[in-house]
Amino acid sequence: MKIVKVYIRRGGVGENQLCYPASYNAEQVDREGFGPTAMFGTSSYSGGVGRGENHEYCLIVLEDALAETYAVDKDMEIIDPSEADTLMEQWRIDNHESEEVVDDPERLQAIASMVTANIPLSAEDLKAMDVEDPTVPGRRKRLRPFAQEFARRAKDKTLRDKFDQIIDAEV
Repeated sequence: MKIVKVYIRRGGVGENQLCYPASYNAEQVDREGFGPTAMFGTSSYSGGVGRGENHEYCLIVLEDALAETYAVDKDMEIIDPSEADTLMEQWRIDNHESEEVVDDPERLQAIASMVTANIPLSAEDLKAMDVEDPTVPGRRKRLRPFAQEFARRAKDKTLRDKFDQIIDAEV
């Protein structure tokens, strides 16, 4: 599996708002790959057109042979997972998205109420508040969003295993 960065331009009069490269096939990407999609609330789109720019990018994951075919197009290139995460982190900043993810808002509200009432927090409550510890639902930092989300969304175990292999090779 390879990650492909796709250049998208702003559409002109009579065109769609986002114009993908001519060789980009959305149905093929959906059927044989992953993306573009939102990962932990961070879009795999750079959002440039929405901010008034004339272009933006998105990220997709494809089988090696198909990715190589797409990369022949001057508006698509293969990138590694660390570059994908760096891009997504920059896009998160550009789009003013939080560095933290709340995955259990009710729990955080209960913890806040306990603090307000001066009730001691359990070790489990403290872990839920620790953004560095993703093991307990509560809040956490975005950790390797691209790699984690696509691995989680893999529909086929074989594809998930292949994607894990390229992620592990980068670590």
